[in-house]
Parts: sequence; structure tokens; C-alpha cells
Amino acid sequence: MFNRRKTYVGLCLLYIHMLLSHLAFAEATEHRLPKSTIPLSQYIEMNLDPNKEEYSGITKIDFRVTQPTNRIGIHWLDLNIKSITLKQKNEDRKLSASKGEYDIQWLSSEKEIPVGEHQLIIEFSGDFSNDALGLYRTKYQDKHYLFTQFQALYARRVFPVFDEPDVKIPYQLTLTVPKNLEVAANTPVLKETLKGDNKTVYFKATPPIPSYLIALAVGDLDKTPIEGLSVPGFIYSPKGTGNKTGFAIKHTPQILNALEQYFGTKYPYEKLDFVAVPDFASGAMENVGLVTYRAEFLLRGDTTTASNATMTLNIIAHELAHSWYGNLVTMQWWNDLWLNEAFATWMAQKVMDQHYPQYQSDLDLPQVNAFYEDALSTTKPIRKEVKNAKDIEDGLGLSYTKGHAILNMIESTIGERNFQTAIQKYMQKHQWQNATANDLWQAFADQSKYDIGEIANTYLDQAGYAHIKFDKKGQVTQQRFRNFGTDVTEQSWQVPLTIKYKQNGKLDVTQTLLTDKPTQIQSLIESDWFFPVTNGNGYFRWEIPQEKYQALVDDVGLLNDREKIALLSNSRGLLNSGEISLGDHLTLLTQLTQEDNAIVVLKVTEEIKLIGERHINVKNQYAFSNYITAILTPWYQQIGSKTRQGDDDSILALRPRLLSTLGQLGDNPELNKELTQIAHGYLKGDESIDDNLGIEALRIAAMLDTGNLVKDYFDTYHSSSDATLKSNILRSMYFTEDKSVNYLLEQILNEDIPSGDKPGPLAGSFYINKEQTLLYRWLEENFDEVERVIPEMYHNYLPFMMYTNCQAENVEKLNSFFKSKDDVYQASLTKSVEAANNCLAMKEREAQSFSQFLSKYQGNVSNQNTTK
Repeated sequence: MFNRRKTYVGLCLLYIHMLLSHLAFAEATEHRLPKSTIPLSQYIEMNLDPNKEEYSGITKIDFRVTQPTNRIGIHWLDLNIKSITLKQKNEDRKLSASKGEYDIQWLSSEKEIPVGEHQLIIEFSGDFSNDALGLYRTKYQDKHYLFTQFQALYARRVFPVFDEPDVKIPYQLTLTVPKNLEVAANTPVLKETLKGDNKTVYFKATPPIPSYLIALAVGDLDKTPIEGLSVPGFIYSPKGTGNKTGFAIKHTPQILNALEQYFGTKYPYEKLDFVAVPDFASGAMENVGLVTYRAEFLLRGDTTTASNATMTLNIIAHELAHSWYGNLVTMQWWNDLWLNEAFATWMAQKVMDQHYPQYQSDLDLPQVNAFYEDALSTTKPIRKEVKNAKDIEDGLGLSYTKGHAILNMIESTIGERNFQTAIQKYMQKHQWQNATANDLWQAFADQSKYDIGEIANTYLDQAGYAHIKFDKKGQVTQQRFRNFGTDVTEQSWQVPLTIKYKQNGKLDVTQTLLTDKPTQIQSLIESDWFFPVTNGNGYFRWEIPQEKYQALVDDVGLLNDREKIALLSNSRGLLNSGEISLGDHLTLLTQLTQEDNAIVVLKVTEEIKLIGERHINVKNQYAFSNYITAILTPWYQQIGSKTRQGDDDSILALRPRLLSTLGQLGDNPELNKELTQIAHGYLKGDESIDDNLGIEALRIAAMLDTGNLVKDYFDTYHSSSDATLKSNILRSMYFTEDKSVNYLLEQILNEDIPSGDKPGPLAGSFYINKEQTLLYRWLEENFDEVERVIPEMYHNYLPFMMYTNCQAENVEKLNSFFKSKDDVYQASLTKSVEAANNCLAMKEREAQSFSQFLSKYQGNVSNQNTTK
């Protein structure tokens, strides 16, 4: 640039030198690889033995250089590099590597690399990781296995690779393993050769995929066929567990067929294998042709119920939806990861609604789980600059929840059929390529009268959401939602509104698009009441005139169940903003416990439980116990404590949470005794005890324990081959006695517990213990080891896991412990502290309202009305 503006030769040379120096520095610190080097295909050969701790390999990468360069950028991390050869038409030459930032290695020699096609040949070796990321080694029932998890930036741990999502190229794997072991990868096997105790398996080249979707599995694995798919498929699982895959095998063909019907195309790959992984940091991963899952999601046996069934079906649908959205069409860069995850989450819900309505998973409104984090002043937009893994992980949960809610809103605005047509055309246009959010918005705009991109970008490019106010004169305005006392920058959104209203005894709907300017809706003035989020779809909080609100609540039976849950959620939002009191909120919740739908009551119960855990103290705990007992006992009397023949899945979902809430916060010693007995039976393998009830019984038994029950939990965990039982045990570590807590913490560092299983007991210990001195003392002494043994992707979330229980002393402990730690913890620490301080402020602000509400429950619970 500079040389275009200068005429003197000397100055030209000077500025050229300065420019090149600057560019070299910029390239070295840039987080993206140079676009002048274009990978074309990659061959990867590795020698893998699960019984060893290291492996070796060679990779050959064909690439094109579009302009002469002195060096090539490529990713690898913590590998031993034996040799690097650049193969050209007329010569081979050795390259040396220098380490740059962002895991980029710069390869160069004394000679310039010319324009044209070349090949890199790199010999390497490495150690298997033990943190459930990259290529890792794990032990299950005395056998060692190898599995992979490459998303987001972990392929570079395993072999040299151009580890960016817009590099979609064919990969061909050749793996040498002990001949008695199963080995699987993304594609079918081309051929297999034997030599001594080993076999070499040559896999077909993949179609163009990004590196984060490469996968493999090696070990003594059962291989169970999935019949009825449009392509061949198997479930690989640890030895001896293949007979527990029945539920997943039964339902996968139906889910895949539903997705093929929606997208209007067949599944795009040659095979569809699943792997039940006994040590997994995430829930599942959509690797092309070899989808990996936490073992319990696939090993449910032939039947399962309620939340376990919902979770397995939903997660299979989510991962298979990625076959189109994320795999077939891939984001250009990680700043659009939200699109991958939001769409897969949305599509999974579509499958659940159409094919598994009995589980009522549509009542899990995505915005409910997004609103609180998104309202924090420290939250970033879900589409933001991404340079490293820390940036990807920051706010990742909102990519699923907020993104899902945005897609719901768009579909509601343009209509289901137009939405589906847009998706099908988008897929057809961009298949096997990369795309951006703007490509998707254009597809939607082509099927709609709205500028969908303009609407959606107001939600993607800024954090937070609108607080919409309707006045008595029908005027509608918006401002940014803020938690009480929080200072946030004012913003506005384009908000599609679909408003249900009642007038003259009839229900009707009106639509409008709210911008930064007020709008007038005449029909609302004359209505008896109105409800601004028809069918529960709307990513905003809302406030209507008090008389309209009261009429709405009195007529709540005219709302559908999604709308009732949206009403509950909005009430929580208005409480957070200080617009209503805790007593007002509890009044609505108490009314909603009278609903007939058990899933609605489940949502209400969970909200009341949360209030109790945060707000009760010595002065009000007796009254709150009476309150809980009064409002939930009618349901307890109706559904009982034991699984009954004919229970539908909504009852099977409600019963465990209802009983544990009564046990933890109510006044029913006999129930707690019964739950403890159920817990012991569940540990001993009583198959008559539903898994959903088993986990809640285990939690209550742990809270009440004063002996050595913690050891029984871990002993059963180690000895059992039941993946669901093992998972439920780890999610039930709610021990409060110092002796038990110390034993639990020691087990977290036990190498016999897989890395992916370690965060659960740690988080549970913080959740259940309000007095956390012992926990932080242990952390101070063992934090380096904790960082080593839990998956790296969890590091960013550790401050979230250290639940403060709305206790000021715990907030101080949390802040004091992490504020001097690495930068990776600071984003979640800031959010955690802000959320905890909001909770403390509310507890103080609403103390009087809480006491007033509970005043009528001060007497004995038997005096209260317990008729449902």
C-alpha cells in the first residue's frame, strides 16, 4: 500500500521493507491460516494400540499455493515431529517448523515455495490424551479403548492438519491396530491386511468434510447392526454391552427417515454408525458416519421412560440433524457455530413433536434456559469474534438455547411450510460447501415478506433482549430488559409479535413487527386480555396493564400448555427486573400447581424448589416447609411414590422431582425414609425401580446420610456395567457430612474414574453444600491436579460449577479463588459473580414479600387445604 504513494526509489524500498516486516508479524499473530495455501486432500496413517500410551503416524497433504510464499501455516499441538518434507514436481526438500500463536506452526526452508500444487509429508508421534479430548485412551471394565473428540480445536492434538472449518477436503485414514480389536472410522473399509499380531485397515476417503468431524474408535467393541436405515449402520459399544442397545436401534430408523423427509434428500453419507463411549466430555458428537455418544444414551436396554427416553431420542435426532446442517453444509468460521447447534436443536424438537408427542418435550421452551444468562451485563452476543477455544466456549450454551428460540420465532413469522422450503433450497444450494448466516437469511427472505436477516441480526449481533410494555391505550414500546439494579447499554430489536387476545368471548390473533419506534394496536384496547407470546414463541419479556394481566390469569385455562409455561417464565423475568414481587410470583405458581398436565406441574415444582433453595432461612424454613407440603401433597396422594402400571411418561417424569422436592424442602419424614429405601434397592439393581425415580431417591439418601453411603455409591459405580446407573450415581453425589464430602473429593482424583465423569460429582458437591469452606480448602490444595484430570473444555465452566447457593460468603470465596487464575476462567467468573450478586440483592429486596406470602402457612400443615 505504501509503495503506491511514494515516488522515490529509496523511500519505496524502505516502505516495502517496513510493509513486509509488518505483514510477517501480522501473519505470525493472526488467528487464521493464510488463504494463499489451499489444502486439497489429506492422507493419515497411524499405528494405534489401546494398551500402549503413545502412537505414531505419517500424513500426506496435497495443497495448492496461489502466490509465492516463504512459509506454510499448519496446526499441530504437543506432537513429536520426526520429519517434514515438501514434495514438488522436480524436487523434495526438508522444511523446518517454528511455533507461532494460536497453535499455528510455520513451515519454511531457505527457498521460496512457488505457485502450484505440492505435497507435505510429515512423520509424527504423540501420546494418547486422558482427558476425553483429541485422541484419548480410556479404561472400561479392565479393557482399554481409544476414542476421539475433535470439536472444536482438538484434531491438531492428534496429527498435523489445517484445522479450520472452511477447509472441507477428503480425508483418507489407514489404521494399524491389534488384529483382535474392532476399528471404525468415518467411512466404510476399503481393504484389510494382516501382518503378525496386527491388522492394517484402509478406509475409503471421506467426502469433503472439516477436520473437526474426523473420528475413529479402537477396542474390544461389540458391533450391533441397526436395521431399517437407508444406509448400513452399526452401534459399537464396549464389550458385553451390545445387548443393551435395543431402544436406540428401534428408534434410529424412524428418526433418520423423519429427517430425510424434512430435508427432502436422503442421508448424504455411505454409512451411519454410532459409538457408545464410556468416557465422554460432551453429550454426543456428530462425526460424519461415526456419531459418538455418552454410553448411557445408547445403552438404555430395550425400553426406557420419561426423561431418559426423551434425552436419548432428542440427542439422536440432534446429532443426525447435523448430518445436513453442520456436516453437509458447514459454517465458514466458528463465529457461526451457533447456527450449527441452534438448527440441530430446533430440528430435533421438530422430530420429537411429530413422532414422540407423548413425551411433551415441546414444553421445554428454549428461551427459558437462555433468558437469565443473556440478561447479564457481561454476556456477549452469540455471534462474536472467535480466535481460540476460549472464545468458542464463552456463552456456547446460548448458541443452543437462544439460537433455537430465534429459529422458532422465524418459523412462526414466515410459516412452517415456507420455513421448510427455504431450508431445502438452502441445503441444495450449499451442499458440500461452507455457508454463513446471511446465506440462510437470504433463503428465508426469498420465502417471506420480511427481511429476516435484519430481524435476526438484532438478536445475533447484540446480547440481551427486549422488555416490551403494552399500555392501556394500546401503545407498544420496547427497552432493553435489565435485571433489577443492573446498568446495561440501551438497545432495540426488531421483534415479530404474534399476540393472542380474547374479545367478546372469542379468541383471536394479531401480528405486527415492533421496531425501535412505538406502535399502536387498537384491538388490544378493547380486549378482555391479551397474551403477547402465542404458542410460547417469543424471545422477549413482556408487561401488560394489571387489569388485563389479572383477567388473563383468571382465564389461564384458555392458554395451551406451552403458553402456561411461557407465562410462568415471564413472571420469573418480571421478578428479576423488579416489576413484580416474590409474593406475586408465588401466587401464580401456586395457582398453576392446580393444572392437570403433570409436565406443567413439573415446571412449576422446579421453580418453587429453586425459590426455596435460594430464599429460605432459619426464620421462614418451617413456613416454607408447610407451604411445599400443602401445595404438593395433593399430587403426591394422587400419583404415589411407586411406579404404577399404566403411568404415562408425564407422571413418570413428575413423580421423582415431586418426591425429592417434598423430601428436601417439605415435612414428611416417612417419605424420606421410603426414598432412602428406594435408593438402596436401586443401588442393588432392583429393576422395578424406574431410573428417573432412582436418581432422585439417591439424591435424597445422600442428603440424609450420616454414615458410609458415599462409599457404597462409588463401589457400585465401579462394579456396575449399567451405563445409566453409573451416570445417575455420579449425578446424585449430594453428600453434606464432612467425612463423606472428603471421601467424594478424593475420588474425583481417582484415575479409575474417567475424565468425562469427574465434573459431575464436583458440581454436585457445590450445589448441595451451603457451607463451602471445606470445598475451597480442598480446591486450593488440589487445583493443579483438578485442571489436569478434567477435560480442558470444562476449564472455562469451572466458576459456573462452583454454585454459591445465594450465600454472600460463597460469592466472596468464588471471586477470591478464581480472580488471580488464568484468563480462561475470567469470562465465566464475571458472569457467575454478577448472577450471584443479583440473587443476593433479590433475597434482600424480597425478604418482606416472601415472609408475607408465607405468613398463612405458619401453622401446622394439616390445617391447610390440601385438596387438588
